[in-house]
Order: sequence, then structure tokens, then C-alpha cells
Amino acid sequence: MSALDTFSGGFRIFDGNAEVTTGSGAAYSVANQIDCTVAIDPHTGRYTVSAVDQDSATAVFKAVYAGVSIYKDFSIAKSREAGGAGTAKLLTLATTHNTFPYDEYNQPAPQTATFTATKQHTSAVLTWRIRKIDTSIIAEGTAASLVASGYATSSANADTLVIDHDDFHALCNDHGINAVMVEVECIDGSQRLADRLTVFRLIQRTKVTWEGVLDPTGAKAETVANAYKGVKDSGLVFLDLQQQALDKIESLAKGALNQINSDAESMARFSLEQGQRLEFAVRLADAESRIVEERTARVGETAALAFSRDEILARLDNVAGTGTTIEAVMTELRAADVSQTEARVLAIDTLTARFDNYRGTGQSIEAATIAIAESVVTERDARATAITGVQTELGDQITGVQTTLSTTNDVLDGVKNRWTVALNAGGTAIAGLVFANGSATKATFDVVDTNFRVVDSSGNGSVPFSVIGGVTYIQNASILNASITNAKIANAAIDEWKLANNSTSVTAGNYTDGNISLSPTQNVYTSVQSFSISASGGPVLIGASYNALSGTGSVQVIKFQILRNGNVIYDSRADQAQNGYGTPKNVTMIDYPGGGSHSYVLQLTHPTLSYASGAVVSNRSLWGNEFKR
Repeated sequence: MSALDTFSGGFRIFDGNAEVTTGSGAAYSVANQIDCTVAIDPHTGRYTVSAVDQDSATAVFKAVYAGVSIYKDFSIAKSREAGGAGTAKLLTLATTHNTFPYDEYNQPAPQTATFTATKQHTSAVLTWRIRKIDTSIIAEGTAASLVASGYATSSANADTLVIDHDDFHALCNDHGINAVMVEVECIDGSQRLADRLTVFRLIQRTKVTWEGVLDPTGAKAETVANAYKGVKDSGLVFLDLQQQALDKIESLAKGALNQINSDAESMARFSLEQGQRLEFAVRLADAESRIVEERTARVGETAALAFSRDEILARLDNVAGTGTTIEAVMTELRAADVSQTEARVLAIDTLTARFDNYRGTGQSIEAATIAIAESVVTERDARATAITGVQTELGDQITGVQTTLSTTNDVLDGVKNRWTVALNAGGTAIAGLVFANGSATKATFDVVDTNFRVVDSSGNGSVPFSVIGGVTYIQNASILNASITNAKIANAAIDEWKLANNSTSVTAGNYTDGNISLSPTQNVYTSVQSFSISASGGPVLIGASYNALSGTGSVQVIKFQILRNGNVIYDSRADQAQNGYGTPKNVTMIDYPGGGSHSYVLQLTHPTLSYASGAVVSNRSLWGNEFKR
């Protein structure tokens, strides 16, 4: 395919062996489109593709014939040969069955649908999704995770997924749908590859024949029977009157059917035209918005350029107003720069001459500076220093101990005292103590060493406190009050832990031991317990339990779910309740509702059959415990 506008296809419908695609009242529409733009003729079923936004795209077409909705998947994928001919990456999905047949009791026939993903020139990991027709996601993950979660039956490997009739039936019932969309996707570099297939319920309907015309709903036969019964009860059973009644009913039925088909076609055309008008209006509004943005940007750029031009002209006018040319101003600036350079050279020469004077005395600048500093003792500054030291030598090894006592009395800085002990072994092992106090430094005590230890005086060799390599080690500690920003604790035995206000967990819930009857109707939920909690944003541990008593005297299936703020967060899929009171049913789960007030509800139902009297449950509990952050 070289261009999208040349691509088209057809949606064909067969009733038995007869094709009823056109001329039989079938109406066609687009049920859904993902990453593409498609259209379908509402009368003929011919569809076209005008745009594909991604490398993989999917559309679902719908046909309505004789009151039955029929869906058809359409997939398109771009194949990019970035590495040369024969390197295009492709992902396709195939299935053994697109439908699950149901019997007249609305039960699925035993069957499995095997979905197989085929990858071309890619080894990227696959992600599987199960969606509704409206593309909202029911479940996603690897094939193995979908099997483990109960949404699929089995998986031979990461590229296959098997769904049997029981799991398909549960998916449809749990989510109120008649079709399931299976999607597979992988990301290879910057390229996204995907494909989708839809599997539908094939529901068996009772068909009766009336004058050689198939009636899928049986309405005509029922109408005839009722009409015949009314005539018979009145005692007017005559063949000619019966035939007239049948002819009249047939005429009325055909007229009503034609009117319904005509109305359906009109509504389909109207919906398509309205959708096209809405899409055109959205695109027009978007174009107008972009034009306004472009105009605004250009006005801003023009204003900026005008400002720069005006500023340059103004500066030139100022120079011109002095009667001095631009060249003269530049010459004056160069002369000023030369004067500054000459001044710097003169300062350097003067400093060099002063150094030469010091050299002429035969004394270095450093020695002269030290001598001056040592001779400065004024009424403003008085110092006293005493240094005591011992030293031993052995070969090249020298060790020494030096003690220094110093005081300073300065009218500016006040009184300062300092006592130091310096230990030196071989020039590498250096340790010491420093005590100092004064108005500027306050009082300090410093230990200069690589390792600092406080040794137990009992002489048993234990070190209760030490600092080694910048890390502090304390063997035993008793701390009255502590403020710790970051803590790493491997093993801790805590007799009493005190937390700040509002830091403990919050618990809420309710328990009721009385009986409550469930709705006898299949898949109609009854709320049996609830509670509310005000959370601060931490995770909430949810627990629920109940006792079930059969309402029919026999074993039955009970299903339950937990809702938060009206949305289902836990679905049991199915639970077995025995006759009489049995073992309580319990469940716990972790929920992350976020901060604020939240309400939780426990609901139960019959998921498979309806009962004259529903089951009775008692001892219903529902609770939550938040672990605050």
C-alpha cells in the first residue's frame, strides 16, 4: 500500500448462505478507533483509512442486522526497515477462535481460544492486555501474570495466552460486556509494536418460520398465536377470517419493520454527520488558536527588534549631540586604556624597587617580616608563650612530644588561652590534644588523631566508645532525649517507643452479628457492611469477613467485592458457601487511597443462578487500619 487514501475494504454479512450486506436493513458504524482515523459507509459497509498516527493502529467496526450487533476488528501496522531491506520489525496477533458460542440457556460451550504473538526482527518483552471494547483496561502484564491473576487459563510461553470458556464467561459477567479485546505490545527502542483481536459472545437465539420468513426474535409467531387464540375464544374460527387476520398482521409487521430500518438508517447518517461536524469544529478551533499564538509571538518579536533599533539610534544621537564623531570617542577610550596600563607598570616597578632594598640588607623579605612580627609588643597586644618538648632519635626514626602554653591579651579580641600536646612518631603517626578558650573562639576541646578511643578503666581491654575512620562506635548507650535525622538500625531491642502526636496508625471499622438476606437475583449485589476512615496518605490494611447460610437448602456460589468511594478495589471472582453456617469467609488486602475521607463497602451476590430466596449472611465485619508515613 503506497497511500492511505487508496485503501478500502468491506464489512460483509451472511444470514445462513445468503449475503445480506446491503439491501436487508443492515446499518454500519465505527465502534472504536485507536491511533488511526477511519470511516465506514452506514449503508454498504465499505470502510476507508485516512490516517495512521502510530506504527500500529486498530479499529472496530459494528454492524446491526435483524436486532443483532456484529463486530469486526481491523488492524494496520507500519513496517520500518531502518537497518536496510529485510530488517522491518513487526508484531502480529492471531487466535484460534474469534467467538465463544452459547446455548439457549446462556451458558458457554466448552472451548478454548489460543492467542499467539509472532515477532519479526525483534526480541523485546511482550506486554499483554485484556480490554473492553471502549479500550478501558481490565488487566495487563506478562502472560504468566495474567494466568496467575485468574484472567487467563494458561500460557505455554511468554508469546502465547489461552482463555477457556469459563474464564471468558467470568470476564463478560464481571464487567457487564459481551466482547473481550486481547492486545499484545512491545517497545523496541523508539518503536512501539502492537496488535489487537476481539473475541465475542455468540448467543443462540430461537428462530421460528412464518410463511417462509425467518424471525430471529419469534415475535411474529407469538403475534399470530395470540391473534388466533382471540378469534378462537370468540367462537369465530373461520378459515377466511383467519387468513385475513394473518394478512393484516403481516402487512402491519412489514410496515413497522421497514419504518424501523428507515429510522435506523436516518439516525446512523445523522450520527455520522454530527461526528464529522464536531471533528471539523474542533480542528477549526485548534487552527484559530495556533494562528492567535503565532500572531502574538510575531508581535513580541517585532516589538523587541524595534526597541533594539530605537536604542541604537538614541545612543548615536547622544554622541552626535556632543559634536564628537564616533571615531573621536573611540580614540579617547583607547588613550584612557593606555594611561591605565602605564599606571600599572609604574606600580609594579615601585614594588620591585622596595624588594631590591630589602635584598640590599642581606636579609630575606620573609625573615624581615618575622622579625617585625616578633618585635611588635604594644599596649594594645600582649602575648606569652611557653614551649616544652622532648625528642628521641634512632637511625632515621624520630619521635617527639611537644607541649605548648600560650595566652593572648588583645584590646580588640580580648583574652585567649591555649594548651596543646602534640605527639609525633616517625613523621607519620600524629596525635594530639588542644584546649582553648577566649572571647572569639569560646571554649573548645579537640582530639587530633586518626582513631580516638575511650578505654574502660577496669583494664579488661573493652572499648565502650571509639571514633575510627570518621565513624563513631558506642557499645552501649542510654540516651534521655535524642533528635535523629537519619538512622540505620540493624538489630534493636526497644522496651518503650514513644512517637510524636498524630503518628500512630488509625483504625476504623464495623461489625454486625445479625442476619441479612442477599438479593435473589443473579449478579445483583447487596451491601452488608461499611465504614469510613480519614486517612493521611499512608497505606490502609483492609479486612472483611462474613458467615453464609444457604437460602435454598443446597450448596450455592456466593461472590463478594469491596468498594472504595463507589469503585471496586477487590473482586473475589467466586466463593463457595455451604448449607447452614460454615467456616467464616475472610479476606485482607492493602489499599492506597491517598489522603482524605474514604468510605468502604462490602457487597455480596449470586454470580451464576437466581434463587427464589437469597442466601442469608451474618457476622459481617469490615475494617481498615492506616499505617501513617
